[in-house]
Amino acid sequence: MSFNVQEVAQLLKQAKENRKPYVFFTGAGCSVKADVPSATGLIQEICEKFPIQVKNLDPEKDKYNYGKYMSALDKDERRRLLKPHIIDNKKINWAHVALACLMQSGYIERVLTFNFDSILSRACNMLGLHPSIYDFATANPHLYHLINDPSIVHLHGQGTGFVQLNTKDETEKHTAKLGEFIAATLNSNPSLFIGYSGNADAFFPLLEEKYSEQHRLIWTGTKTNIDNIESDSVKNFLKKNNNLTHYIGNIYADEFLIQLAKELECFPPELFSNPYRFLDQQLENIQPYPLGDGLDILENLTGYLKEQAEKPLINSLFTAFIHKYPTKESTNDLSDEAIDDVMWAYDKQARLLHDNNKFDEACTLYQNAEMINPNHSGCLFNHAITIQIQAKKRTDNEELLKKAIELYQKCLKLDNNDTHSVLNNLSNALLDYAQLKQDNDLFDQAFEIMQEGLKLNSKHTYNLACYYSLTDQSDQCRVNLLHALQCDTLPQDPYRHLSEDKDLDNVRDEQWFIELLERLKAKEVVDKVA
Repeated sequence: MSFNVQEVAQLLKQAKENRKPYVFFTGAGCSVKADVPSATGLIQEICEKFPIQVKNLDPEKDKYNYGKYMSALDKDERRRLLKPHIIDNKKINWAHVALACLMQSGYIERVLTFNFDSILSRACNMLGLHPSIYDFATANPHLYHLINDPSIVHLHGQGTGFVQLNTKDETEKHTAKLGEFIAATLNSNPSLFIGYSGNADAFFPLLEEKYSEQHRLIWTGTKTNIDNIESDSVKNFLKKNNNLTHYIGNIYADEFLIQLAKELECFPPELFSNPYRFLDQQLENIQPYPLGDGLDILENLTGYLKEQAEKPLINSLFTAFIHKYPTKESTNDLSDEAIDDVMWAYDKQARLLHDNNKFDEACTLYQNAEMINPNHSGCLFNHAITIQIQAKKRTDNEELLKKAIELYQKCLKLDNNDTHSVLNNLSNALLDYAQLKQDNDLFDQAFEIMQEGLKLNSKHTYNLACYYSLTDQSDQCRVNLLHALQCDTLPQDPYRHLSEDKDLDNVRDEQWFIELLERLKAKEVVDKVA
């Protein structure tokens, strides 16, 4: 039996309510996005940097045997190999930020890691959480009952520690000492393994021996299903206990842990959603400034942070709003005004994506927003504009035009502050669709919409000029183009726009149009000089 991320979230919630929060076991897969290489990556690096030391190893038979390759190096060589990745590397990836969120919210009691890096402890510190850190490569594992949770336990040592266990002999000897601790862990709390293959060290046989089905065990991996797992021992273990051990495939740590934290409503952390309030809270731990010199930097800063924390952050931190309110249900407790803020946050991010040529992502964001509030005229209007712009760039644009028209028509049925702009854009989309289908009824519809728009604002006649061009009414096209020129309502960058707008191709060779382009070009030159 497998689970999806929503079901895993429910299991974590139940465990927290039962005062038996999950214990997570993390491996190298949790750190790869922070540029810490996997075991396979380190093997490749060893072959490149220490070819003489590993010349007796079989490159085919031993290609996945991390312990063998590390045993070919002396301890100084191992430290030099790992230092750039473990000590000098200060990067933090999102898997560890999400883990820190889950720990901070009480869903994870303890993280047992096979990694030497300090990414999780740094992620926790960054969020204002300071878990206990234990190095079991040197600590007495029989004193595990003294662990103060929440905690991080480095099973094989830390990068900055005196001992890192790498080889098969080292991990086997050490694993034998961990039996009591691992048994107590598995018998006390449910567990989840992530980023760990189970085939690079001597730990897995101990896990298999000590697991007694007291609590549920979830194993995640990148392989689609159990049968694709490379390690036969892991595969057999999961199948043997399949009522209480569960495999979840196609899992990558960063994506999965973020989604899990979002399901449990502890992501994004306040550092990202309101950094002013977060920093102010962190500064509460600092004792009052001791000098009576009238230069209290602490009071000055906290006063500023409190003031900023009360201001709406919707204009600058809109992605945090989107993470926090991903569904209609997540906004149930918000006021109408607050929901409006969330909708504009979606709109701002969607427009940013579109400006960066990420059309599909922008439309997905608009669709998500419209599930929260399907009648938000601002989002509907800007969604339609996004689709219409894309339609002009494509030849297979019929469905895009139909969708843009549908959205504009929906906008007209709602209260909005700029009916004229909606009518103007709708008429433009109808013109494009009419031309594509060569449908006179559609041309007539576009004309009727233009007339409605002109009743609201008679200055905007450019679309009407395009209509007359497409319907071979050159004189009327000229009158309306010149009217738009006189009213300064031609499109932005008018010379380029009129030169490229295919709607005007039927009048492009007319003398009056050539002269109009010359006037626009001359004005452009004068404006640049000015």
